[in-house]
Amino acid sequence: MVMMAGSRLTVEAFYQRRDEWPEGGRWCELVDGEVFELSPPDVMHSGVVLNLASKLGIYAQETQNGYACFDIGFVVARCPDTVRMINIAYFTAGSRFGLFDVGYSEQPPVLAVELASSRDRQETMSQRVDEFLRGGVPLVWVLDTVDRCVEINRKDTVLQKCSAGDILGGDDILPDFECEVGPLFDVPQW
Repeated sequence: MVMMAGSRLTVEAFYQRRDEWPEGGRWCELVDGEVFELSPPDVMHSGVVLNLASKLGIYAQETQNGYACFDIGFVVARCPDTVRMINIAYFTAGSRFGLFDVGYSEQPPVLAVELASSRDRQETMSQRVDEFLRGGVPLVWVLDTVDRCVEINRKDTVLQKCSAGDILGGDDILPDFECEVGPLFDVPQW
């Protein structure tokens, strides 16, 4: 993770200036008012996101209960401001496309999905998960592309892990959502 020089920014200023940073700020986050550039994800990252996104998309269509957003900012702190980019955020409230124009949400999603697919994401993952849970996200899944497993995080509960052959469920957060863990890490079928 590389810090980009500058004065402390607010969430609003960060989003107004995103075009000034490499790749339009696509891999940047705001941490305590300072801009940090994350390593771009690898090919495996994109495939896993696509695989899980397709499952969540089918679930959203079948249940008409929410929608997924990708690489959306979640404001986890103010004064100084911190915005973490969530790989997949699932919301059950609000307008389906309302966040796309803004780029971030101050309301927590019901599910945050993170991929530990680069060194800097792996190094900050426990902090990120803690920030999401303290920020009101009830369920956080961390997909580990190396060990090919999913860590299930909830506030005040013991960490659970699912691996190939296990079924990942949405529990009470996404009722009736289920998918097999192993295929999430396969090369997507185009």
